[in-house]
Amino acid sequence: LIDSFSVVDTTAPAVFDSNIADSTEFNGNVAVRVNVTDLSTLSKVFAVVDGVYNEMSLETGNRFLVTLTSPIVGTHNVQYIVNDTYNNVNSSMTDSFNVVDTTLPAVFASVIPATTEFGSNVSVRVNVTDLSTINKVFANVSGTLYQMNIEAGNTYLVNVPGLGVNTYNVQYIANDSLGNVNNTLTASFYQMFDLTTGYQVTEK
Repeated sequence: LIDSFSVVDTTAPAVFDSNIADSTEFNGNVAVRVNVTDLSTLSKVFAVVDGVYNEMSLETGNRFLVTLTSPIVGTHNVQYIVNDTYNNVNSSMTDSFNVVDTTLPAVFASVIPATTEFGSNVSVRVNVTDLSTINKVFANVSGTLYQMNIEAGNTYLVNVPGLGVNTYNVQYIANDSLGNVNNTLTASFYQMFDLTTGYQVTEK
């Protein structure tokens, strides 16, 4: 008497304990972790982030890891897709995380000419950088707002129309596309009619 039997594996891998930081600052990396076990042998583990497949690597024990490089600001959806060597697939587990930008623009290196002829425009420059996108940059010259434009690189420029003899205070106001505002950098200059003296500039 001869008989036979087959042993099969139709059990999908177990996928559990997703671990992602709820919120990550923009321009940082995001570590995505999940635990996976199987009756036989695992073949591939993916974290599908907003439709993009990211293959995960075994970190330790049953825990798999993939590090996402600088995701954009917003909410990101994650679906784990795992299959074993018998092509059993588990794609039921999902998660999500947020990338935020709470960092103020950097405003630095104010430049106002030391000497400008009386009645001429005054060129006011400042450098501004941000992790995301700069929205607007203003120079508040003694209560009057002047919108600045990119001159080159990170340098913003506005030519302030001819001013009378006086001391003028400048406050720079920069905001990015996510509403972060930096208005901490100030400067001042003094316009004199005496061309031998010109402007005296003091950055605070």
